[in-house]
Amino acid sequence: PQAKQIATCRMRIMAKGMEGFVRLEDSNSGELFAETPIKEPLEKYVEPCLDSSRYFVCRVEDRETGGHAFLGIGFLERGAAFDFNVALQDH
Repeated sequence: PQAKQIATCRMRIMAKGMEGFVRLEDSNSGELFAETPIKEPLEKYVEPCLDSSRYFVCRVEDRETGGHAFLGIGFLERGAAFDFNVALQDH
């Protein structure tokens, strides 16, 4: 079965010192939809898809409960996906 899109979000990569996060926010309200910490090893938190440069799997975590889930993320354009990957590597 084909997966269904559950949200269209704005993505922000935020860093403060050594702590970083990928934030997915509602495009209209700016409300937080999901958040992925950027930690080592990076592959545990953000993993590129093997057969496409535009898709990733992110381990999103709830700061309050500590719960987590895996969320597939896709970019419409390769350039945006490349920029995302570079920003993660630079952190």
